[in-house]
Amino acid sequence: MIGFKYHYAMLFGMVGVLVEISRRGKLVRLGSCWPAIIGALGWITCNLFWGWPSEGHIFDNKRAFLACGYGLAAGYCLQLSSRKGRETPVLLAYVCFCLGVAVMAFRIIQLGNVDVEVQQQGSVTTRNLTNTDAVEYFRVFAMANVMMTTVPLTVLAMGLPVLVIMRVRWFILLLAFAACGAGMVVALRMLTRTGVAGAALAGIIMFAFVAYRKGGRLSGMGRWLVPLAALIGAAVGLAFVWDLPEFQTLLDRFRSTGEDSRQLLWAEAWDCISSRPWGGGTELMGIIPWAHNIMMDYALYNGVAGVICMGLIYFTGIWNFLCLVLKSTAMNSALVVVMAAGFVSSVLIGLISPPDYGMIIYCFLFIGFSTAWLNEQSETKRMKAPTPRDLPAWGAIPKPLGRPVES
Repeated sequence: MIGFKYHYAMLFGMVGVLVEISRRGKLVRLGSCWPAIIGALGWITCNLFWGWPSEGHIFDNKRAFLACGYGLAAGYCLQLSSRKGRETPVLLAYVCFCLGVAVMAFRIIQLGNVDVEVQQQGSVTTRNLTNTDAVEYFRVFAMANVMMTTVPLTVLAMGLPVLVIMRVRWFILLLAFAACGAGMVVALRMLTRTGVAGAALAGIIMFAFVAYRKGGRLSGMGRWLVPLAALIGAAVGLAFVWDLPEFQTLLDRFRSTGEDSRQLLWAEAWDCISSRPWGGGTELMGIIPWAHNIMMDYALYNGVAGVICMGLIYFTGIWNFLCLVLKSTAMNSALVVVMAAGFVSSVLIGLISPPDYGMIIYCFLFIGFSTAWLNEQSETKRMKAPTPRDLPAWGAIPKPLGRPVES
């Protein structure tokens, strides 16, 4: 959600999910996400006292409050809605959302008449937009940097093929591959490798954990047949797009990854952070005021304190992720797997891109979802565990099983 009126949509969404959680009697349990809440409040405090003031603040107080309030509540509400056998309709809604957002990204490119010009400088392939004007859509939102903002709009869709290893309905798989196709079309049109790399690596990571826990379809013969079928499908897809000029240019950009300007930005950002360890290092940066790395960017704005605050949020998400992937019940849930894949994609993208508001919201969303899932598992385990009152007294004769025989 970006644009000149994004905060209204975020605010109304936050109120809506909080009302729904309150109706279900789980509002107090939302406090289980306290590490992320403390991290967001700490970041806001840093902005108030020694943050770098700027109209183009990369994560200002308004965005921090709305991302935390909406993201945590929406994630918690999402998991509550999928309980008691209702995972399939929630998963269907999630896949449709990813498909809709990816199609919207393609439509925005068309409306803005956005095109990419490729430049070859030695062995390095770079790109520039021929039209850098902001694009407005739905009369409410505006996209200033189309090249970067299409990444969060498509990365979730491109990560949906991980559902092929899960036990899901056929029409959900069909929509998942349609969403992935729409995302790939946008990536080829913008020649962006960030979303493709993030989604692919996240899919590989989730495949490894699902296979380790023998979840989804990866048990028995399916452990070998499903990956083989996926590889054959990927090979067929590559055969269709291999000769496209856009695909070859995208491959060239992947080949020149080690020679792009990010390494120079990271070195420059580290010098600025060392000069101003308590924030304000962005004023010392050159043409680009960010480092294309989430932790470095947080340090540039609010120094060590900013890294600690935002690190607490990401540490909570990573901790919850590890708790999920080590449970066999979680790795048998298609919704959990696809949400975890989205979180991994958001973290990987953040390591090589400036902090994106959509990906930060998704981090909070995953924390709320995973916390609700883990809370439900602990409640179920506690209910199943026998209490001293349920156990027979010492020396008591146990009751016979079955119906008594009539004399």
